Amino acid sequence: MNARSRPRISCPARGLEGATAGRALGALGGAAVGKPWPEGGLRGGGFTLLELVVLVATVAVLVSVLLSSLARAEHKAQDLRCLNNLKQLGVALRMFADEHQDRLPEAEPLPALPIDPAHRLPRLCDLLAPHLGYLTNAMPTTHTVLRCPSDKAHRFEHNGSSYEWNALYSGRPIEHPRRSRNPPREAPLIFDYDNVHTGATNDSKNVLFADFHVDTL
Repeated sequence: MNARSRPRISCPARGLEGATAGRALGALGGAAVGKPWPEGGLRGGGFTLLELVVLVATVAVLVSVLLSSLARAEHKAQDLRCLNNLKQLGVALRMFADEHQDRLPEAEPLPALPIDPAHRLPRLCDLLAPHLGYLTNAMPTTHTVLRCPSDKAHRFEHNGSSYEWNALYSGRPIEHPRRSRNPPREAPLIFDYDNVHTGATNDSKNVLFADFHVDTL
């Protein structure tokens, strides 16, 4: 038998390799057009819907906590500024008394609604202005110790001050303003018109007492 007439014998192993390679290429082609990988196969880098929901919820909680902390810090800063305002008003009261026979001023507690409209008393802000470095005909309207940063009722605009003068002590001796034997440290001289500060069930007021310490009530 010559070479030309010899029959061709196929190789089963080579055919098996071709079929296996074909199936592998088919799987890759399926993944390329968006078909899912077989179970246990490789996974893409995206998030599942459940993971996205958990992520968004976590970020929302963190943002809420951060905003709450910032709000508390802002309120605390406003409270401290108000207490500092009252301390400076206490210094101005002492300076006023030094020039007026050691007497406290006689002023309207609420200038917008005077006690006796026919005989108005001066506003406390006008009496203390020279001792605060202010001109009565050019009073500051924004940055001033007469304005509480928590004054949302516009008391400053209506009365010249965010702080109420206790008319019970008008004209009284600065060292002994009370008519009773109770100590001066319990006598409130100047305080917020409204409960505008945090820290109590119904909020609170900052107060300057007759011994010139300040506190929150």
